Amino acid sequence: MAALGRKPLAASAEPISTEPANVAWKAVRRRIHALIEECNCVAGEPIWEVVEEAEVPERLKVRDRSNRSSFVELSLNAVKGIVCDFRSSPRHDRWTFQIVDGGAGLRRPNGTHSIEDAVNIILDSLVCA
Repeated sequence: MAALGRKPLAASAEPISTEPANVAWKAVRRRIHALIEECNCVAGEPIWEVVEEAEVPERLKVRDRSNRSSFVELSLNAVKGIVCDFRSSPRHDRWTFQIVDGGAGLRRPNGTHSIEDAVNIILDSLVCA
């Protein structure tokens, strides 16, 4: 085909390994649920809520109960890793974490983080929006 003046197709992105992805996703979910429960307990009222759909187990949303348009939606993407979409008017940011260390860590351009630290960074960014 190159002789016909066509460029070879670029290799498609490889899917991430299933086991590390599942390990990371389960750890992220556990950490988010624990921190939201702790935050609400300290506040003495439910300020934040975690919304999950049984039909889409690889996605969850953390939102402000008093302002439902302020949230972060996390999803497990088979190619990219864990994707975080932040929404609070007028802000819309997207972060992508690459799954590393067999699912024990998450990497962004600013560095590699443990699951615990990555979730803390995500939730801190939501609160400070």
